[in-house]
Amino acid sequence: VPISQAAATQRAGRAGRTAPGKAFRLYSRESFEQLEVDTVPEIQRSSLLGTVLSLKKMGIKDILHFEFIDPPDPMLVKNALKQLFLLEAIDEKGMLTSLGDEMCIFPLNPFLSRVLIASARHFDCSREVSTIVAMLSVEEIFITPRDEERLFEADERRKVFYHPSGDYMTLLQVFEGYRDSGYNREWCRDKYFNHRALSMAKNVRDQLRELMERHRIPIISCRQKDNQDDGHRKKRSKQTYYETKKYDCTKILEAFSTSYFIHLAKKHPHRSVFYHYASANIYTSEIINSNSSLLALHISPLSALHPENKVIKVDSLDWVIYHSILYTSKALMKVVNKVKLEWIEEKLKLFKKLETVNLGVDDNKNDDKDKQEKGVDDEGSNNIEQESNYIDEEEMKRKKLEDIEAARQRALSRRSLNPDN
Repeated sequence: VPISQAAATQRAGRAGRTAPGKAFRLYSRESFEQLEVDTVPEIQRSSLLGTVLSLKKMGIKDILHFEFIDPPDPMLVKNALKQLFLLEAIDEKGMLTSLGDEMCIFPLNPFLSRVLIASARHFDCSREVSTIVAMLSVEEIFITPRDEERLFEADERRKVFYHPSGDYMTLLQVFEGYRDSGYNREWCRDKYFNHRALSMAKNVRDQLRELMERHRIPIISCRQKDNQDDGHRKKRSKQTYYETKKYDCTKILEAFSTSYFIHLAKKHPHRSVFYHYASANIYTSEIINSNSSLLALHISPLSALHPENKVIKVDSLDWVIYHSILYTSKALMKVVNKVKLEWIEEKLKLFKKLETVNLGVDDNKNDDKDKQEKGVDDEGSNNIEQESNYIDEEEMKRKKLEDIEAARQRALSRRSLNPDN
């Protein structure tokens, strides 16, 4: 997020606090003039999904008219409510469900909380899913070297971890390789993995499992026994990890589909691109990210399913789910996984249901509030005198706030001139 003029001025004030100093900005005056005057509050530029779920947990029913310090766009609040309904965290009236209450246990994005609970309650794969969720909750795992030779080397060394089902199983196998190395930093460096991110993922996974144990959420593995194993540990294949690490990946993918059916994409019949299925075929794009609804979606080069990695033929990828979209010159799907439509068809009906539910949102309340603020009487006629008084009061408030701000700026100026005080 670009800084604002106010933030730039504050940062420049760091120079000269304890000794004479100068501030040099690494951009032109024209660039400075194009910056926002003030920093946009985070609540107005980030997802409200977790915030709205937390407010529901606190028992606040009318989120749309909640008095935020920095009120977000009402449309963002409505979209968050719609997404929580699709995740089954709230019901048709906007009330928190038992599933939504359980999702609040985890300090995660609600999408991932939903997946983790589904993996434990319905698909018996929570041990593996807790690891994957932890990997998705940290910074980028893969290191991308700048020079071409090392970039080729990094791609080759990562290929042994790629799984034909997609990136969820790939992330699981990367973590298991890290674990089998004894959480070794040199192993990460050799494989071009981010050791700090993997170490953090281990800590997140341990915290999630601790919470699961505390709340009696079962931790179950979907690892399948190898009938051909003679009891001795096999040597790891130099080609692929998944030859020796066998899991029922269908269960894992179905668990993730309980949340990420919202990010379902269908392959174009004649091109190697995808389009957002739900927004293009079921419901208006305002429910989901409207930026992705009409764009051609491409698989990220870092994905195991990217055509150049030759793990699987793109023609066999009829349906995929993705974790997020990165906008460059193309719209790139990140963390892409192959799925079957029958896993998701029942969930897609929730989109149609959205047309008939209000989720506890009363749009008329805003109209009533506006009428009261403008001094409109019960019969709908305007009282000119009241309206004039209202404007005068607002003008006085504005001037008072300007005086306070001017006094604050003078105090800050004196403080910067006398740093010892």
